[in-house]
Amino acid sequence: MPGATRAGLRACRQIVWRMGGMMQGLGRKADRRLLRMSELAALTEVPPASIKFYIKEGLLPAPVKTSRNMAYYDETFVEKIRLIKKLQSEHFLPLRVIKEIFLRTNGEATLDQAHALLALRGLATHARAEGREPLAESDVIRRLNTYEAELKDLRRMGLLNPREIDGRWMYDAIDQELLEALQNNRRLGFTREIGFQAKDLEIYAAVLEVLANEEVKLLISRTASKLSDEEIRALAEKGLHDFAPMLMIIRKKMILRVVSNLQAGTGNGTQPEGGLEGTRRKPGPTGGS
Repeated sequence: MPGATRAGLRACRQIVWRMGGMMQGLGRKADRRLLRMSELAALTEVPPASIKFYIKEGLLPAPVKTSRNMAYYDETFVEKIRLIKKLQSEHFLPLRVIKEIFLRTNGEATLDQAHALLALRGLATHARAEGREPLAESDVIRRLNTYEAELKDLRRMGLLNPREIDGRWMYDAIDQELLEALQNNRRLGFTREIGFQAKDLEIYAAVLEVLANEEVKLLISRTASKLSDEEIRALAEKGLHDFAPMLMIIRKKMILRVVSNLQAGTGNGTQPEGGLEGTRRKPGPTGGS
């Protein structure tokens, strides 16, 4: 992997870490009452063994330990455990799905937010079946100017998600679209011959995964308890298809800004002093860019 890509991935990981810390900080409240395990079990009507299992599986955060055998749980544990019980008993959700709900809401899920997230479950199935039959890997290689090692790289990055059917990798509509876009980039001149490889997309995968997570959180926070399941799903489908032009314009503006700042800062297009942070344009007199 080129050094620039490694540096970019490190920057992405720092962004993820900072965003996670910021979101966790927003969720903290001072002066919460701390509970012993016996009190927590009594309030939630869940046995201590189950609570400890939820913690072990990552559905609940670790308690505050004051000694080897003494731990305290703040009051937020009560609502989280009650929500877990409700999702299990009323919606018949397995713990792995409940854990995903908590992950997508920074551990601060409400019942309304859980419902909103569950409304999105059909999106992946819909995307897989958008007017195309799945293609076997041999057909993908033949039709889309790719090869096995490249497909393996894209699978490793999570950019391709084929299903194994009867011992063969089958690529659905959205995977085929990605490979066609990669082929189009090569027609534009971003070819293997001058060094462009599919693995260069790793930086895009890292950045866009952060963006996707934040988009889902934003959608849930804005629509929970306000729209029906059908309305939430319809809005999400529109976002999947119709947000692309706006994202491309923002990307174009950011690239032009980086290039402009590089030229203004050094006169020769090299990275300005201060690294990636130095490419950020300072606000003008009115606070704009």
